Amino acid sequence: MKKNSDGEWCYLAAAKNGNGEFIVALHDKDARITRTDDRGNNGLHLLVESLYNPINDFQRYEKKLGKDEADGAHEATLENDRKLVKESGEKMEYRLTIVFKGAKALLDAGVDPEDQNNMGETAHVLAERRGAKK
Repeated sequence: MKKNSDGEWCYLAAAKNGNGEFIVALHDKDARITRTDDRGNNGLHLLVESLYNPINDFQRYEKKLGKDEADGAHEATLENDRKLVKESGEKMEYRLTIVFKGAKALLDAGVDPEDQNNMGETAHVLAERRGAKK
């Protein structure tokens, strides 16, 4: 397997971007997808990181909707807030589905979910810290 122009294994770059489908395809071709990056992160760590923005966006829009409802905002504002909550929720659910498929492929390939990165964090600990797991 080759590294990209930044010196990353292609499946780790895919994991950073939440591209679980690419990881599944590599796993289906029996590619070795168990290596770590120079910070000790395996694909599970990077998949968790990729969920931060979609989850954070959804939570931010939900909070704004709640505040606007409590403040008695204009109906047009509330309608826009609801639209943002719906769209960001759909995006988050889509991303979660794709990431979980990639995580399953990594686990099936032998990546240990208890592996710690250089900061001593497992993917689970990282998920809790980043808000991807509660």
